[in-house]
Amino acid sequence: MPDERIDTLVIGGGQAGLTMSHRLKQRGIAHLVLERRRIAERWRSERWDGLMFQFPNWSVRLPEFAFPHSDPDGFSDTASIIAFIEDYAAFVAPPIRCGVEVTKLRRDADGFLAEIAGGSITARNVVIATGPYQRPLRPDVLDGHPGLFQVHASGYKNPAQLPDGAVLVIGAGASGAQITDELVRAGRHVFLSVGRHNRLPRRYRGRDLFWWLAEMGVDATPVEQRGPSRLLPVISGAHGGHTIDFRRFAADGVTLLGRVAAACSRSRPISPATSPMATPTTRHSSGSSTTSSRPAASIIPTIPWRASACPNRRPSLRRCARSTCARSGSAA
Repeated sequence: MPDERIDTLVIGGGQAGLTMSHRLKQRGIAHLVLERRRIAERWRSERWDGLMFQFPNWSVRLPEFAFPHSDPDGFSDTASIIAFIEDYAAFVAPPIRCGVEVTKLRRDADGFLAEIAGGSITARNVVIATGPYQRPLRPDVLDGHPGLFQVHASGYKNPAQLPDGAVLVIGAGASGAQITDELVRAGRHVFLSVGRHNRLPRRYRGRDLFWWLAEMGVDATPVEQRGPSRLLPVISGAHGGHTIDFRRFAADGVTLLGRVAAACSRSRPISPATSPMATPTTRHSSGSSTTSSRPAASIIPTIPWRASACPNRRPSLRRCARSTCARSGSAA
């Protein structure tokens, strides 16, 4: 028998779970929010020190709750976003229990049965508000390289965390691009593995990209209706907000690579599906792979990986004996 019964159970105490609680309270629907750790936990423990939110301050908002700022066109750091979510939680005052993890969820005769440590809860409705990237994607393609230092983006904090040497960043989305920029500014030589992406300007005709997307209604359009490409634009909120231009990265000394497809003994095959862009730099090839006299000593994956068999005669990135690998992508 379940220990508790509730009309609606909300799993997750981040901004999505808090917003759902806000709306349920307005409708008088009895509910309970369970958060396995703390409110806004991923913002607290799974963000790097120098992260700047890529959305301009004017666009940051939650239902009936404005984001406090002095510069509408500026960008906020992690601490400001955490404080905002905490203030919103105080405003909503949700019926929430922190430190309670749902370990299993299944249907039963009364709706759903959620198992928690030491008990269970039956709910007629369940809202899963854990976000799209609940677990870091840690592929096994590099498990055979025990001397290679690896860290996922959720565990990356700053350049000083990595051993000396070059860094391979796998994935060039918002996280990968901003981490690459940070590492370059710290004096590291960076290899950047680039997959499919949308390249759009940070600003156009004096307006931020998100202003234009909002005017076109893209932010209110379901993902399934956005056309063949659902990729988010690669832009950054760091250093006042700027366009991510991979050609500029190459000009600044970043070695651009294609998509990592597998890891084999002492080499790392680079898929020809995404060819590096041709640039006037001695450490860059215009083909589907790039090798350098300065092999990577750190790796930060930032996109989902799929392990594959080691193909023969594929272009590869050579690895030195002292290597580091940092993964920076979730299953975003």
